[in-house]
Amino acid sequence: MIGHNVFVGPYAVIYGHGGVEIGDDTLISMHCRILSSNHALPPPSVAIRTQPDTRLPTKIGRDVWLGAGVTVLGGVTIGDCCIVGAGAVVTADLPPNSIAVGVPAKVIRQRT
Repeated sequence: MIGHNVFVGPYAVIYGHGGVEIGDDTLISMHCRILSSNHALPPPSVAIRTQPDTRLPTKIGRDVWLGAGVTVLGGVTIGDCCIVGAGAVVTADLPPNSIAVGVPAKVIRQRT
């Protein structure tokens, strides 16, 4: 589900197989990737490609700004009013009003 007044930049990919929610007034910059599933990790004797996807719903709050090239992995929740710096990889939930950067993304401060 994509809310009202959401901007999705060129070459962004939203892989919604496991469910994606994007809140109102969110900005998704160019080349972002939003995922909502992953592969199971079988033992080495079993081919990875034979495993079904694991659905991991992803939620992005309202008034969020994802900078250019951000990757949001499946199962992550990004709270309302967050900013994620360009090139970051979000592997864990971000609380509302956070500013996060890096690989993996780390909160460096709060919006006030």
